[in-house]
Amino acid sequence: LEPGAYTLEAAAEGYLTGSVTVNIVTQQGTIQNIALVANVPVVHPLPDGFTVEQEVGDVTIETLIIENLGPAELTFQLSEQPALPWLAIFPISGDVPGYGSQDIDVTFDATGLQPGVYQTQIELHSNDPTTPLFRAYAGDPVVIRTIGVGDRVEALRIQGHRFSRERFNGDGELVDGRA
Repeated sequence: LEPGAYTLEAAAEGYLTGSVTVNIVTQQGTIQNIALVANVPVVHPLPDGFTVEQEVGDVTIETLIIENLGPAELTFQLSEQPALPWLAIFPISGDVPGYGSQDIDVTFDATGLQPGVYQTQIELHSNDPTTPLFRAYAGDPVVIRTIGVGDRVEALRIQGHRFSRERFNGDGELVDGRA
C-alpha cells in the first residue's frame, strides 16, 4: 500500500460493522484491532428495587425504567405471578429502540386491604439473548402494618424487591438466578 490514511471496515453476521482509520507509513507495519458489537438488545431494568410506604387506602405510582443498552430493538412483556389487585403495571409490553428506554408505571393500591402480608412477583420477559428473563420479587414481603400504640394508623410498606437475572444453561434450561 502507498503511504497515507486508510479506513478499514470489518463485518460479521450478527454484528454491527466496525471501522477504524489506519495511517500507513513507508516501510512500517501496523496491527489494528477492530471491535465488533453484537447487534442484539440488552435489557436493563431500573431501579433494581423499590421501597414504598403509604397509608392503607392510598395509591402510589412508582416508575420502572426498562433500558435497552444494546443496538437492536428490545421487545418486552411484563407480568405478575400471581396477579393481584393491589399491583398494576402499565404498559405491560412494548418495544424499546436500540440505546433507548421506556417508562413503566407500577401502581401500588392499598384500597380495601387489611393489615397483613401480601406477595407477588413481577416477571420481565424480553428478546435479550443473554438475559431473556428478569424477576422482581414485589414484596419480600409486601407488608401492611399497623403503626402506633393508641392511634390506629395503617400503612402499606413495600420493600426489598429487586430484579434478579435469570440465566440459562448450555441446554437452554432456566437456571435460577437467586441461587
